[in-house]
Amino acid sequence: MKTKLFTVLVVLILCISGCDSGDDPPFKKKISIPYHFQLEYNFCGVACIQMWAERDGQYWDQYYIAGTIGVSGDGAHPTAIKTGLDAFTSAYAIIAMREWCEPDAQGDLLAGAIRGILIDKPSIVPFYDLTHAVIVRGFEWHENADTGKPVAEVMFYHDPDPWEGENQALVANMLKDYYFTPSGGDYWIILPLPTLVDAGVDSHIQFILGGGTYYGGPSVYDPKGILPPIN
Repeated sequence: MKTKLFTVLVVLILCISGCDSGDDPPFKKKISIPYHFQLEYNFCGVACIQMWAERDGQYWDQYYIAGTIGVSGDGAHPTAIKTGLDAFTSAYAIIAMREWCEPDAQGDLLAGAIRGILIDKPSIVPFYDLTHAVIVRGFEWHENADTGKPVAEVMFYHDPDPWEGENQALVANMLKDYYFTPSGGDYWIILPLPTLVDAGVDSHIQFILGGGTYYGGPSVYDPKGILPPIN
């Protein structure tokens, strides 16, 4: 009886320490980010900057951030968000972009965000046809067997919209309805370091043949202008 009890205790300890550790595929990691909802309807990018800055130990008011980077009635342009991250966080932020005709465009950018999470850095992703911004705090993913590069299965994020809120998650086949619907002809993401840009997935065809559904994109590239503001 004592032997059985000891065995059960060992199994429980191993499970508590390793069952959600992300050591085995699908890999999983989340980082802690303080949550703040946007104080104005066009402050989603501002709130993302505030959350990122607080994670880095910097405490800034949303109105001060907005006044520094410049926010129009439609929201903050991605370049303004990058400016805010450069000013208020420890990130060396970059706006990574891919044309939506590129077969691995979306996976390439999300793979960069996964690499960021691995070094405890968030990223900012646009939602709803590039009209809204959220801050990414984690992923569940697997690695492509041929390239070893990460393919997102679940994305964990804070949504500054108070109607959505903190600790949200999207599975891969839902990302196509949130992230993969660009109106400007390009997919983009704000990453914490330039070195993460090329850490993408380059096996789009294999992913689609394997049942993947979230890469999307039309067969013909038809650019329709520059990035719109996001609110």
